[in-house]
Amino acid sequence: MQMRRVVTITVLTGSLVVGGASAAVAAERPAGEGRAARCARLAERVGQVPDIRARIGSRIDQMEQRIADATPAARQAVADRLEPRIERLRGVDTRIADLAARAQERCAGTT
Repeated sequence: MQMRRVVTITVLTGSLVVGGASAAVAAERPAGEGRAARCARLAERVGQVPDIRARIGSRIDQMEQRIADATPAARQAVADRLEPRIERLRGVDTRIADLAARAQERCAGTT
């Protein structure tokens, strides 16, 4: 349950960082908004990225610790169940970092 919440926040923030056409962004974006205003909003969201990435890293560490703490007999079963989740979270973490970097490049010099 906790992992879903982290991924949901991450994906939502990821879409907002690139200015995706999600309903949340469309609802808060006034018509005719200029680039400076968009970049100011992106800068605020990019500022949230380190906290989100830290939560993802913490969750990955917890899952790896659960694998390490499992008894030898159960370790493989636990690893088989958790490894796909760990890989998915690593992929989300990488995408978030890439999106934040692209947003910063896109808005460089606009303030």
